[in-house]
Amino acid sequence: MSTPCPVPRDPGSAGTSPGVYQRRRPERTVPYQAVQEHLETWLADQREADPQRDPIPAYVERDLRRYLECGILAYGFARAYCEVVRP
Repeated sequence: MSTPCPVPRDPGSAGTSPGVYQRRRPERTVPYQAVQEHLETWLADQREADPQRDPIPAYVERDLRRYLECGILAYGFARAYCEVVRP
């Protein structure tokens, strides 16, 4: 038996009705496009500027690469179902 979860009722929710999935489409945002377009060049420039050591902490590169995967269905997704509770 599933446990119902309430669906928030926000009249200003961008015209979507409850229960209709709308993907975020991060690839259409300016920050995403900037990271996607310039990440490899920026990493190479930073490493070239200081070839004796890696000037970029591993977590920074990892997080930027994961940022490019976030919201892209090809990298996986989860789907949850909640029954609509109506008063």
